[in-house]
Amino acid sequence: MPRRLLALVLLASVAVPARAQLTVEQITQDPETWIGAWPGEPFWTEAGDAVYVRWNPRGAFPADSLFRIAVDGGDPVQVAPAERRALPPRYDGWVADGRYSPDGRRRVFVRDADVWVYDRDSGDSRRLTRTASRESNARFLVDGSVAFRLGDGLYRLADG
Repeated sequence: MPRRLLALVLLASVAVPARAQLTVEQITQDPETWIGAWPGEPFWTEAGDAVYVRWNPRGAFPADSLFRIAVDGGDPVQVAPAERRALPPRYDGWVADGRYSPDGRRRVFVRDADVWVYDRDSGDSRRLTRTASRESNARFLVDGSVAFRLGDGLYRLADG
């Protein structure tokens, strides 16, 4: 019986394929040969016409950059800073930025600590506040005005 067990163990060890060795060079690749990271943090536009991802292809940038990919295909295009600041509210498949107005035509959201309103018909975003403090929890009230928190206070803007 012990011989059979020994023969079985030897046979099993021979039948297991050898694993590839990972070298120090592969682990610590030279930055010039580094291929970059996979795209991440995807989100859709409100209109659903593009997907945005954070990406650093081939390690070309000091950090991940924002890229836009059209839904009908094509190559990813890096988003310029001005376009990035004017992006409509995000939708990542689970959570959408902001809240809709009672009539569903506008969406209020917070970006860079300020309150913005997105017009779904025109596709334009308009900044409502510009403060050094951090606004949060922006939402439309029944009358169409915008309420938001700023510190411990609750504020209302009549022209939402």
